[in-house]
Amino acid sequence: MTDTAAMWHQLTDAITAPFLDRITGKKGVTEWLVDSMDSVRGDSRLPSCLATASETYRALVGNELHFAFSEAIQDLRILADTSRSSDPDTTSRVLPLWEGKEADVVAELQFVFITGTHLGNTACLEYWWKFVLKIVLHAFKLALQRPTLSSWLLRTLHAQLAYTNNNVEPLQQDGSANSDGPSGDRLLFHSLPHSKKLLHSALVEYKSRINTLLVDLGNRITPEQKEVGYALDDLEAWLWRFGWDLRKTTAERRMVWNNNDDEEEEDDLPVIVDIDEDGREVGLVSFHRD
Repeated sequence: MTDTAAMWHQLTDAITAPFLDRITGKKGVTEWLVDSMDSVRGDSRLPSCLATASETYRALVGNELHFAFSEAIQDLRILADTSRSSDPDTTSRVLPLWEGKEADVVAELQFVFITGTHLGNTACLEYWWKFVLKIVLHAFKLALQRPTLSSWLLRTLHAQLAYTNNNVEPLQQDGSANSDGPSGDRLLFHSLPHSKKLLHSALVEYKSRINTLLVDLGNRITPEQKEVGYALDDLEAWLWRFGWDLRKTTAERRMVWNNNDDEEEEDDLPVIVDIDEDGREVGLVSFHRD
């Protein structure tokens, strides 16, 4: 994704005037001003004793942004370690709230990214991480039930990560090479502790779940559901360039099987190994006569 115009379209294509009217609470205007101090409605960053006067409150912490799905995200009790196979699928929780509002779902993800990245809005950056980790990468069956929305969210996430890596200035100009995923030296990744680890783990689990769901469809898979797979493949290929492998490791596969009460002994589990030209496993110490 190198075309700047195409990338910017992917970053903003769901944001419309009616959406901005709703999210900012400013209707009948020709421009919607957003501030770095604007907060999410119901998530004040000041103690109540300091916000007794509405004018003072707005002067100090800005306006409130009216996100439609903030309460739903707050209500989802998802463990921080999103790689656990026992984590629940959030599709059934969010779909009733999203009925007929699919464009707004993507628009919120796009809005908080742009506002957080370019204005340094802390509330938007925090909301972005909750949205991605608790919704986008946790609503697995969305790929089956709303595949168009699922692929739209994936391509938006792909564009956001690529834009962050390629177009956002690093916080420190150290010139060091990065071989462990996209550069973490960006404001987006600094806004959440252990953000890269959480994102990588969530993506690994998401890929595993989505692949299983799509493969199980067999000949019943629709073109829209295939698009989810294509969008995920494109994201995976981009991340691979930076050293992120979204395939589950042997240890992770064993953990999942053990969690499913598989009684097979660990030593009997299949393991893929590399073989040299003599048919020996690469990496083993061998002894042989000259």
